[in-house]
Amino acid sequence: MIKITDERRAFLEYIEELQLVPGAQVEVVCRTPFDGLIQINVDGTPHTIGPEVARYVWVKELA
Repeated sequence: MIKITDERRAFLEYIEELQLVPGAQVEVVCRTPFDGLIQINVDGTPHTIGPEVARYVWVKELA
């Protein structure tokens, strides 16, 4: 993960709880087709995030 584009305190606290911080290894496992939930692994720990969270998280694909 390379960047967070939302600076609201509550949002930053939430993603920090998920350890979804710059430098974390994020694997996208799947995305549900209708509600947009995204299952991810953050440094090997599974989490589910919604589209509202995902839109503020920038990632870079590793080769």
